Amino acid sequence: EDLAALVAAAAASASPEAADDDAPQAPPAPAAAARVRCDNRGLGAIETGPIVVPAGSACRLDGTRIDGSIEVEPGARLEAHDIELRAGELRAGGAAQLVLAGRSRIAGSVRADGGGEVEVAGARIAGDLRIDAQSGPVLAHGNQVGGNLLAAGNRGGTTILGNRVSGQLRCE
Repeated sequence: EDLAALVAAAAASASPEAADDDAPQAPPAPAAAARVRCDNRGLGAIETGPIVVPAGSACRLDGTRIDGSIEVEPGARLEAHDIELRAGELRAGGAAQLVLAGRSRIAGSVRADGGGEVEVAGARIAGDLRIDAQSGPVLAHGNQVGGNLLAAGNRGGTTILGNRVSGQLRCE
């Protein structure tokens, strides 16, 4: 069948007068983008949907454009340079290492809690940058943060310098 016939059939079946169960149905809506597993590999300058870095693995992103969030699972490592996170946020709960560097742009927030070392340098973050309860060194340098920059309970030393923050800057 051609596309025009399918569209006409779909429109007819949507009208209140249409009661014919044998009429062709409109195709189903596309499913939400599946999460891409970045498991001990790198992704270059490609466009992709949401990314998950599985527990215990490592991922490197270079110039990657992401429509969706990035989830870094416990014990995983993410090194991201010059990425564009167009929607969603970057979450690293219990991650061994998080590096966000270069001219990375994040449409949402960046949150790292209960992990190892964190470095966020030169990024533009529309939302908050929150780094809590890290056991290793923490560096937030040269970022533009549209929300708050919060660093609390980090035990490996915290260095925050040269950031432009629109909201509150709190270091505890």
